[in-house]
Amino acid sequence: GFGMLSSTLATLLLIPVYTRFLSPAEYGLLEITGVWLAILGICFGIGMWSALFNSIIKHEDITMRKITAGTAILLLIISGGISSLIIVFGLRFFPDLLKDFNIIYLAILLILLNGTGILIPVPFAIMRAMEQSKKYLTLSLFGLVITIVFTFLLVVFVRRNVLGVMEARLLASIGMILLVVPYLCTNARFVFHLKEAKELLKFGIPLIPTLLALWVLD
Repeated sequence: GFGMLSSTLATLLLIPVYTRFLSPAEYGLLEITGVWLAILGICFGIGMWSALFNSIIKHEDITMRKITAGTAILLLIISGGISSLIIVFGLRFFPDLLKDFNIIYLAILLILLNGTGILIPVPFAIMRAMEQSKKYLTLSLFGLVITIVFTFLLVVFVRRNVLGVMEARLLASIGMILLVVPYLCTNARFVFHLKEAKELLKFGIPLIPTLLALWVLD
């Protein structure tokens, strides 16, 4: 859906900004971290968008839908924590590429980008399953617009360079999450239901190879 493509669309629209204000080395770093975060997001997103969508459609009881959504969020928080450790460990393999950056600050940025990126599909899945197309589209457009706005502010005006691109993406992700907090509080119960967790993982994990293949082809 358009919501899942908004970040890609923002990237395409911002290519002229990147080529004008980023050095080749910075653009290379942006591409490498983008690929890294995409792979982590697919692997540790554990197919949750499709799994949650399927579970919400399957359950007719509203309470069980909320419990399933809450369980999905808690699973992704755990998964995001594990992937954060991989980010910290992985940065050690790029000493030459990262020599001009504050490694600790960069690690924090990447961890937060990874975590928010893993969580954002949850409200999209709920909205899609409940056929709330207007809310879905509104959230998508909001993410697209604030990503572009923050990127212009931090890269073009503040001249934060490649860090500005990452900071803009993070601020946009945080903005989207803050926007949907009331929605999630209404449509999710934050309890861990073991049976639902097993069902979500059983449906979602087998999708990971397919999602990786689709990402490579894209």
